[in-house]
Amino acid sequence: MPRLPRTLATLLLILATALPAAAEVVTEELSWPNPKDGTVVPGTLFYDAALARADGTHPAVLFIHARRGLQPADRKYVAEIAAQGFLVLAPDWQGGRFIEPWPLDHDYATELDVALGLDMLKTLKRARPAEKRALYAYSRGGYYATRIAAGAVEARYKAEVGCIVTIAGHFQDPNKSEPYQVYRYMPEVDQLEVPILMVIGGDDTEVRLNNNARAYYALAAAGKPAELRGLPMARRAIDFREYVDGSTRTPEEIVAKKIARQRSGEFMKRCLSG
Repeated sequence: MPRLPRTLATLLLILATALPAAAEVVTEELSWPNPKDGTVVPGTLFYDAALARADGTHPAVLFIHARRGLQPADRKYVAEIAAQGFLVLAPDWQGGRFIEPWPLDHDYATELDVALGLDMLKTLKRARPAEKRALYAYSRGGYYATRIAAGAVEARYKAEVGCIVTIAGHFQDPNKSEPYQVYRYMPEVDQLEVPILMVIGGDDTEVRLNNNARAYYALAAAGKPAELRGLPMARRAIDFREYVDGSTRTPEEIVAKKIARQRSGEFMKRCLSG
């Protein structure tokens, strides 16, 4: 195996030790009903009690998974987010409705399934009831996060969101036709008021890169608090999974993943004052 350049190896070591280990993160399985149709939405709570604030609470995050599902790799990554001192609730928006991984069509009812996680956080002793929450979304989760933060799912949720983080986020209705996916971003982007950090690999697909860029420039032109971080030489695996085709991450992508996680944590702590 070839040796890494000294500067890259040093950066890897620094980033690897920058975050506490996730060994003390515990999980709790929760669920809540969707009052519109009675669907019971499963979710998992992640936190490290040793990293709580003086009053025993944590800044809270709602994690929104991609259409591939809430898989073991997702749970491992969410535990790493929690190891930064956050209380993270991860709804399984597919599990409650028996939706198979990789659905092509979007089920609009699942948007409220996810948003209701904000109500669940209010009931947890480890989350301050009146404190704003961060939405941390991957891939299609970016569509959910934008809809929730814009008040498009239910108007009341707009005031509950403090900021958004998206990793390779998608900012378009998945059920829209190809021209909308290629040339347009979802109109709810224009309604966002909270800070958003958009992280995407520089070697992601052209459609995804353009979708993020269009959404970012629309927000920037309107003077909204938006930040776009592109990570060169990284494909979609800046998230946390191995590639579907069996290939592995490059050394640059390993670093990019850690940069994305660290920068996202710093961003959320600033916007939540946690």
